[in-house]
Amino acid sequence: MRTILVPLIVFAIAVVFYTQLSIFVVPPIGAVPEGRTLIITRLNNVNFIDSADAICERLMGGASLFCRGAVLARIGSTATIYARLPYSETLYSISTGGLEYSGAPPANGSPAEQPPQPSEGQRAVPSARVAPKSTSGGVHAQHQVKLPTPESGNYSQLCSDKWTKRGVLNQEMFSYCMNQQADGDRTLADLAAKYSSLPWTQQVINVAIEKWTKRGMRDESMVAYEVSQQVDAYLDIAYASKHSGFQRDTLAQCITEWGGQAPNRSMTWYCYKRATGAD
Repeated sequence: MRTILVPLIVFAIAVVFYTQLSIFVVPPIGAVPEGRTLIITRLNNVNFIDSADAICERLMGGASLFCRGAVLARIGSTATIYARLPYSETLYSISTGGLEYSGAPPANGSPAEQPPQPSEGQRAVPSARVAPKSTSGGVHAQHQVKLPTPESGNYSQLCSDKWTKRGVLNQEMFSYCMNQQADGDRTLADLAAKYSSLPWTQQVINVAIEKWTKRGMRDESMVAYEVSQQVDAYLDIAYASKHSGFQRDTLAQCITEWGGQAPNRSMTWYCYKRATGAD
């Protein structure tokens, strides 16, 4: 009985630790030159192993002093800190997925990451010639973006199902629907090429594709719209953050609410505007 009870207790403790707590890594920066690893209460949209840089990356596409400060202020004001441990480069690298930022020590011996090759039903999109600037003022590195092929979207079946009533296909609306899908594919390719420098572009596209694919049919016009909304919100946040009167604490609260594994930038921006009355 005892041999069974001990593993169960250990398992229960591990489950509680994983679901109720977070390991939050603060890299060596000006305010904390030696860095810290904090054990804190699990906040909404904060991962089990996380950092301010990782949260900023998921939402803003990069880590800036402004975003770091906003996230750290939010963590400090809402989370209970149970332990302060020495900085761990390994845990920091896990939180960011191996990405490095100014102010954080580089990982030693990290091999250069090779861009993934497109698989069946996908196509690679060439990068834009000019890389958009990050919110920290630098320029993002280029990332190869992969898009599904139009054939994989099964547009014809999608439009046929949508515009067939009692066995009769509305040919005019079917043609309109097919044109919408073609326009959506072109728009999506343009967005992918223009914003390929943003490291989260692929994730946003993947989330939109999953959302708008049903029974093997993909509504490309809605995929393009969803991606466009996310990009526009990111640009709005970046623009607003550079002007006076911007409320960092409010943004940090919205980041915590909407900046999880698949951050919703449009909802983060809506949250901020609703809280501040911004246009």
